[in-house]
Amino acid sequence: MTKVPKLDFFNKFKHTNFFETEDRLKIGILYFITSFLTGSEASKTTIPKLYFDLVESGQYVNFLWGNECFRLTLKACSRRLGKNPTSFKFSQFHIALQVWFYECCHPFDNSVAIRVSNVTPRILNWKTSNESIFFDELKNTIFRTHGNQHKFRNIVLTEEELNAMDQINLHQSSSQHETENQATSERHDVDFDEKYVELKKEIAEVRMELKELKDNVDKHMTDMKAYVDNSTKLIIEEIRSSRGQPSQATHQQDDALQHVEESEKAPMDQPSVSMREYVHTSNTDDQAQKSNDQTIGVVFNAYIPGSSNSKPPTLDDYPDFTMTQIVALDPILNDNRTPDVQPRNRNPGKYDTSPYIRLSEGESSSRRVPILFRIKHPFESHNGFEVATELIDEFNKWVFKDVSSRRGRKSAYSKLKDSFEPQMDFGVVKVAEKDFFNIMVKPGRPWEDGHVNTIMYYLRKKAKYSPIPLSYSTVDCWFMTWVDNIEKQWRESNCDMRSISPDHDVGQCIRGFKLLANIPWDNVDNVIIPVNISEKFHWFLVVFRIKLRCLHVYDSMKGGVVHTKKVNEAVGKLATMIPLFLTSTGFYGKRLDLYANKLPKYVHKSQSDPLDIKHMMHAPQQEDISNDCGLYTCLFAEYISNDVFDMRSIDIDAKYHRQRYATILWHYGKTKNEDGAISESEVTGTVASKFGGPRIAKEHVPDTTNYPTPRQRTRN
Repeated sequence: MTKVPKLDFFNKFKHTNFFETEDRLKIGILYFITSFLTGSEASKTTIPKLYFDLVESGQYVNFLWGNECFRLTLKACSRRLGKNPTSFKFSQFHIALQVWFYECCHPFDNSVAIRVSNVTPRILNWKTSNESIFFDELKNTIFRTHGNQHKFRNIVLTEEELNAMDQINLHQSSSQHETENQATSERHDVDFDEKYVELKKEIAEVRMELKELKDNVDKHMTDMKAYVDNSTKLIIEEIRSSRGQPSQATHQQDDALQHVEESEKAPMDQPSVSMREYVHTSNTDDQAQKSNDQTIGVVFNAYIPGSSNSKPPTLDDYPDFTMTQIVALDPILNDNRTPDVQPRNRNPGKYDTSPYIRLSEGESSSRRVPILFRIKHPFESHNGFEVATELIDEFNKWVFKDVSSRRGRKSAYSKLKDSFEPQMDFGVVKVAEKDFFNIMVKPGRPWEDGHVNTIMYYLRKKAKYSPIPLSYSTVDCWFMTWVDNIEKQWRESNCDMRSISPDHDVGQCIRGFKLLANIPWDNVDNVIIPVNISEKFHWFLVVFRIKLRCLHVYDSMKGGVVHTKKVNEAVGKLATMIPLFLTSTGFYGKRLDLYANKLPKYVHKSQSDPLDIKHMMHAPQQEDISNDCGLYTCLFAEYISNDVFDMRSIDIDAKYHRQRYATILWHYGKTKNEDGAISESEVTGTVASKFGGPRIAKEHVPDTTNYPTPRQRTRN
């Protein structure tokens, strides 16, 4: 039903129990619009569906009702005057036009309306008479084309009206200022208590971490000291064994025990002989050389296995000995002979050389370096939205070859013909099936997450590597999933701000982590967010205009109460959660220009207030049952990457752009494989998580080996 009889609506409105409680406010607004703004005879007119949609979506506030009323008035006049009547009744006569007609068209004073007072609003100053306005009288007065024509004039505010308006504005400004001050004071008190509790908790956590760190350091130092002692003894024994000299442990066990006992009984103030004296003596006297050899034997063989009173010596037992002095004292180490080195048998490698690594003739393997692809993104090789016809023909020849004629098949190809090698690496997905490209190019087949994420990834690379500064970034379809989950958790916890953490997936994404080639939000002015409504299988685009503090919504399929409700729910979650995470991640501390320049949308605004929402009413619309919403979402994003926000004059050829996107991706992946090159690593932090969890390498991102084919969608 596109229209509702106005008389039936008025009759139902008078029955208070007919409508649901939550709908009564909207019904009241609709009644005001139909009975006051666009007043007409209820028995002869209808209410268009547009009015219901405007009230349901909340867009009635921004709708130009003045233009609508003027159009209805002009429409009513044209129908009646076209028949050259002697008289007729105005319909949808706008209240502003009524006041102007009464006060400025003086020939009709006291004949059509009589002034009874001089108050505000002015419509109350007039009382209509019972006389009718005849068309002949209009032609001889305000519509006359010769003689003394009627002079029209504008309504001028009286001094009384100006004074009244000033008082109202002053009162509203004062009330608003008091309300804001009171709210700010309460918010500051709450914020102080929350910050105190949070700071206290953080201090306790830091103390616990410091204690654990100290215990770990002590343990590691003890283990390291024992390792050095054991390694030193092992080195000495190995060197002796390699020289063919027997160990001195057998001959000097008794001397070692005596030495240990005397050391324990020696007074603490007994002077010790320094290592420098030992070394000097060893260089001047052969007898001293023998003594030194015995001393080394005592030091490194004092431990007697099986003895309960003995313990293995450590370096701490002999603080005057250093590693250099030990080597100098040991006569074994002064031998001029070099021990035979046992050769190592190299096992053959498991893999051959990498296909992504090239070696020039005579180049050693130690100089191997990967070849990085010279083209940073697919958009770099093409001028604007133009693609060479020869390239499109080459792609079509490849993609439509071996297409199966069997109906009802999920894939456009048989299982044998669907796969190809080598696979194409597009950063966020790896493609090894031709059906990935067939979905992109075939009209009627809806795009999936992999297609949208790939385009968003390369638009990010376009901004990152552009020679001209581009102040935007993109996210992938997972961002809306993260926002949806944390919004639900936040609501269930009674809006507990402890759930809004900078380490959450949304917070990491805002800080420049989580996504390949990601850019921190504090470095850009616009963030492009693709959104998918899974219940409706519909894509649309949201652009966060940071300087305007507003979300711009680009939807290629407007209309329908259920559709509008789903879109508003998704955008409302973004408008609520993004400011909370911006505050949590310290975004505003890095973007002081937002307040230093006194941008209107940031003056007298709390940092955590929800963002404004603006639906772009003139966004290009897709054809019904075309399943092109994913394509339009990517096109909207690409136009915005070129700094085009007003798209009312853009005509989109969906079939061409399907060909264009599929062709440039296929040509990019094909050229990269032919060059044997790889793209540079675009991992920011860790893809999986910045804190905790394993590192996810670039090669471990999802692929399309079992790429699902979506079902066809029809628009209700």
